[in-house]
Amino acid sequence: MTSGTRAWSRYVFPCAGVEIASRKRDSGAFRRGDFVHPVLPALAVGTGMTVTTAHLLRSATIEAIAALHIALARGRGIGEGRVIRRHALRNALLSVVTIFALESTFVLEGAAAADRVSGWRGAA
Repeated sequence: MTSGTRAWSRYVFPCAGVEIASRKRDSGAFRRGDFVHPVLPALAVGTGMTVTTAHLLRSATIEAIAALHIALARGRGIGEGRVIRRHALRNALLSVVTIFALESTFVLEGAAAADRVSGWRGAA
């Protein structure tokens, strides 16, 4: 057993030990490892796009809050939460959805690379 502060990482992010699919199919039993092994390739594929999308959403929301129609909505007495949800986020999401659609091709390419590296088809 691994000792130290990172002993938990062996169980959360296993890098080896995937069984052959035909062997699992014969026994018919699924174990905890069957659900844990795809976690690391999925994190490798999704993390980059998540960070980029969150940064873009933050920047677009800050820019939308500075717009004139947001000041007018606040002047009408609409609550701050409603102003941000109904007016600022609605305008900010236009650019985020566009970039998200363009970046989805990179996620598919990353999934192919993660499958190749992890050696487990369909892992990401």
